Amino acid sequence: LDESVKLIEQSASLQGIDVTEAETKKEIQDQALTTLINNALILSSAKKAGFTAQPDVVQAKYDELLMQIGGTEELAKRMTEVGLTEEKLRSNIAERVLADQFIESETPIKTLTVSEEEIATLYETVKAQNPDVPTLAEVRAQIGDQILSEKQQQVVADLIEKLRKEGSIV
Repeated sequence: LDESVKLIEQSASLQGIDVTEAETKKEIQDQALTTLINNALILSSAKKAGFTAQPDVVQAKYDELLMQIGGTEELAKRMTEVGLTEEKLRSNIAERVLADQFIESETPIKTLTVSEEEIATLYETVKAQNPDVPTLAEVRAQIGDQILSEKQQQVVADLIEKLRKEGSIV
């Protein structure tokens, strides 16, 4: 829980949110607890379904993270900031691999698509609120990515809701 709280606080701080306010602290605690419960439900279900995180896949994800962050030194710095060890990071990656396998097996997440109509509709909505937005051609890819991300989040939220109904949370 403490690790989750630190990660959420760090993210919130980067967004300019004052994480010292009592109400914000409570919201962060609640969000961290909800995230932990959701992850536990997914991981438990993944293990029951027989999924495993292969070491080579975990290593590949670790290497990918190293590249994204900018190397070993930068990763070490960021892990220190949130109190994360390399062992715990690798464990977190393995859990993410398990969760992804389970989500992919239980949902249509890999086959979701975004239509031109959906992109145009969202663009027109945004443009109505802010006439100075770039042209549709300039932001088409970003809008498509945003819509796809929202659809993926909804699919995962629906799966978690199903698992919460079926599961036992103590």
